[in-house]
Parts: sequence; C-alpha cells; structure tokens
Amino acid sequence: MRPLGPPRGPPGARPGLALGLACLGTLLSLLVPAAARPQEPPTLAPFLEELEAAGRRFENVSVAVAEGYRRLGPDFPGMGEHWIHPGLVIAGELDPRRPPALGYTLVEGRRVLVSFAYTRVLGPGDELPAGPFPAGAWHDHTGGVDEESLLLSGPMTAHGGHEAFRLAMVHIWLGVDNPDGTLAQSNWTLPFVRLGLPGPERVTSQAARALSLSSAEGREFYDAMLRDGVRLQGPDLELASRAFDEAARQAALQRERIIIGTGAASEEDLGALEGVWSDLWQRLDGMLVPSSLDAMQVLR
Repeated sequence: MRPLGPPRGPPGARPGLALGLACLGTLLSLLVPAAARPQEPPTLAPFLEELEAAGRRFENVSVAVAEGYRRLGPDFPGMGEHWIHPGLVIAGELDPRRPPALGYTLVEGRRVLVSFAYTRVLGPGDELPAGPFPAGAWHDHTGGVDEESLLLSGPMTAHGGHEAFRLAMVHIWLGVDNPDGTLAQSNWTLPFVRLGLPGPERVTSQAARALSLSSAEGREFYDAMLRDGVRLQGPDLELASRAFDEAARQAALQRERIIIGTGAASEEDLGALEGVWSDLWQRLDGMLVPSSLDAMQVLR
C-alpha cells in the first residue's frame, strides 16, 4: 500500500480531552450496541483496498472536521492522534467508506494521516464481529491495560453503569509502513517519522519511546501519563518527572547525533536509545515506591 500524503488546510478543531471523553462516555451510557446486520463477512484485502481509496479524502484534516470527526486525547508516541466520529463509533459498522476513527500525527509541523480504526461497543456476552479483521487484531479498552486505555477509556469507565460495556478497537496502518504489521495496535516508527527521519526496519518500543522523549510534545505526553494516566502524586510524581527530564536530555543528544550523522538511525543508534530508556527505569526502580512502579508498568 502506498503511503497517504500529507494533508492540506488548517488542523481543525482541537477540543479538550475531558470534554471529548465526557461526550463519548455519555453516548456509551445511553446506547446499547445494535445487533450486527446479517451479511457475509468481507475479506481483508478488498476491504483494505476500498478503505485506502475512500480514505484519501481525509488527507486534508479539514474534510474530517467537516464530516464530524473530532480529536480525542493526545498524540500517542506509537499511535498518533485519535480523531473520532462519535456516531460511527457507537454504530460500530465495518464500512470501508466510513471509518469511525482516523489517526493523524504531526510530521515536522504538518498533520499527516497515518491510520484508520474501527470500533465496536460490546456488552456482556457480545462477540467480536466476523471478518474482515482477525479476532487477534482487536483490543479492548477496559482501563489499565495500556496507555491508550488509560487515557481514552479510564474516564469513560468511571461513569456509573458502564461496567457492562467495553470498547473494542482495531487499528489499520495505511498511511505509514508498520514493521509489526498493518493491523498492529502500535507503530513504533512514528517517533522517527515525526522528526522527518526514515522509519527503521527493526525498532523496539524502548528505542522509540526514548526518541519520543526528545521532543517537547513527547515530553508533554509522558507528563500527562504520569499525572493523568498512572496518577502519580506528591514526591513520586516529582521524582519521576525529574527522571524523565534527564532521559529527555539524553534522548535529545542521541537524536542530534542521528541527524548530524547519516540522517537515519543505525543499529548502534537504536541501541543507544534503548540504553536511554533502560537507564531511566533503573533510576525509577531506585526512587519510587512499589505501588507507583506497578502502576507505571504500562509504559515500560
């Protein structure tokens, strides 16, 4: 699949995280997922081809805004921004012309379409839809499973009466290659792509997370994770923030070596970035109380 190009036009509305989550949470509390319409499950390859063709209209984020999509949450290091259409999220239909969620990320200041996502609101006993996506490609947002769940689902599941519901989601990477596969939840080449660097053919989440710390936006993301995701408080929050600051400084130095050098991350560069992330956790292990460290495992 050839990459989707950068968008044209203004970035569109950027509503607050709390407001967006409150609106989506209200919808989930009021609506029960409708029964799937009887039909033959589509096969994956034709579905992706139609999705890629139909989705090109969203290369300009202004089109997404005009069609009712709104940004929800931050620019995740390995997933990008989530732009959702609340009505399509609730409907849960697998229509390649109308994806419920779009993924964008900022590449050197330009918002670029990198992915699509489909959702299904599931109640007790509900099963995942048959086709076109394999069951293993779906992931549930039930809170506390990963950083996406912590920042997107935590406030939704906090509302009374939501215990019976969960939001299943599958990501489709058509805007940028993903070494882990088209349907993987995360794409760890994104921290490189954001900086205008080629995505490595082999990259670990540790190296990518470290590189993401080298930008102000990435550092802000981890501040939000420490404060609003894993909910550190008091001395542990202060100590963790200082440790992340030091890791960010080391990551920025490594980023400059890559840019000044060949402009592409070598195996040695990736190893150095992995070392930055490893050193960060060694410091945290010696600083924080066990309960805080347990809460932070989703980031490790």
